[in-house]
Amino acid sequence: MTTPTPVDHQFINKECPGKTASSAAVDLNLDEARLGEPIGWNPTGPKEGVGQWCEAQGPAADWNLKNFCGHMESKFAAAAAQNKSLSGAAAQIKVLTYNLEWWANYQQWPHPGGNTINPALGENIVKDAKIQGFDLMGFQECEGVDIIVDSAKKAGLPGNWGTSGVHEGKSIGICIAYNTDTFSFIAQGNDFVGEDQPGAHWYGKRKAQWVRLAHKASGQTVFYLNHHGPIPINTGGKCGAKATAWNILKIIGQNAQKGDLIFMTCDCNAWSMFQPPDQPTTPWKYVEEIGIMACHIPHYFTNPVVEDVWGIDNHFSNCATPAKKDWTVMTSGTVMGKGGSDHYALSLVYNMPGAATTEESITV
Repeated sequence: MTTPTPVDHQFINKECPGKTASSAAVDLNLDEARLGEPIGWNPTGPKEGVGQWCEAQGPAADWNLKNFCGHMESKFAAAAAQNKSLSGAAAQIKVLTYNLEWWANYQQWPHPGGNTINPALGENIVKDAKIQGFDLMGFQECEGVDIIVDSAKKAGLPGNWGTSGVHEGKSIGICIAYNTDTFSFIAQGNDFVGEDQPGAHWYGKRKAQWVRLAHKASGQTVFYLNHHGPIPINTGGKCGAKATAWNILKIIGQNAQKGDLIFMTCDCNAWSMFQPPDQPTTPWKYVEEIGIMACHIPHYFTNPVVEDVWGIDNHFSNCATPAKKDWTVMTSGTVMGKGGSDHYALSLVYNMPGAATTEESITV
């Protein structure tokens, strides 16, 4: 009897049937005069959460952040020709997403009311940073960005770091750290994108935060968004999964510019994809919220296992691609340890556009 072959490379996204962000048309000839304009947000799709404060309308089916890359590859090649050191790790951007479980690793560490950072978190970051240093770090359940960054630096984190944190009430604790050896600061902001469902799991509204930066070696502008989603898991909160996804994309559309290299990380509190454990030959299927976002910005890394809540932590980018060869969305990055958290930290090394020729390996 032949044992069925497990399926680990087919990812079906019913939210955009026949088309995903990875296969969308790319506007490589974006008019130079349009670079630097806001991407914009002109929704024409369906609405969700109608009548609620978080009501949202979806973009056109072919609206895709990958269509606003412009001439990144040729610009990078020109920058690399002038700066010979712009190769290897210098031509890559390494991104971290990490839910710190703040209440357990700060408020209750090393005892209730301890208010001391668990050093295992920083040590977990540094262990992976020793392989290749981080450029961008996004944290969820983070109420003190300088606390976690300082802890990691004490454990040996290289680089100098700029930070941005948003902590409001019990529901909003999101933090960004960016390596100032790699980037210079341009702007930052945050806005509401959703709210927990009323009831026992309600903590409040949820925000996404962003920073806009300039990559020093190449001059490339970078837009980085970080988010921690509403609960209960897989609901999208008060206004639903579609509304939360569209509100996140709206923030990018309204604040990123044409020609920006966009990165996004999240603990979206939504499964990324699912395959019944007892059906190893069944293709993996995207779950609603992550599936919707993947229709409009390429989805590059997640860890969809039951121990990691079927992939609620995720990496996205519009124009960069994973540095690993023959990658899939489950193998493109590194599943780090938990370091005391109830989430695995996930790191992903991207090649900057034009830095290397890579083949997108997602099969739909």
